Amino acid sequence: MSTQNEAHGDEDQHKGKMNMISLSDWYEDGEAQLTAVLADHAPFDLEWYFSKKEIASAHIWSETGVKIKVEVSVLDDFGIEGLGYASTDDWTIDSVQACITRAWRNAQRDRDENQESWRLKCACI
Repeated sequence: MSTQNEAHGDEDQHKGKMNMISLSDWYEDGEAQLTAVLADHAPFDLEWYFSKKEIASAHIWSETGVKIKVEVSVLDDFGIEGLGYASTDDWTIDSVQACITRAWRNAQRDRDENQESWRLKCACI
């Protein structure tokens, strides 16, 4: 996650990427960054980051500093995508992890539906 850039006077101090093992399993420095962002209780954008263990990515942000939003994207081995969303107004690490889990399940469900649609299309050809 980037912090205020003294050289350029960048006021957007809550934007950047975090160091992740998986979507909700962070390295120590990544968890410390997220903890600091949550403590500020201000708008932030962690942008998209990728899991090192799964074919999945996530985006965590808060536009207003009130509700935290999570979007998760998953892919299968053939490039069929699934998207899932979840949100929380509880600004704790545990709540964000639970939100990621919900969004991830929703994304997997969406991917499964997309896989079934693809199978049906292929069967008709």
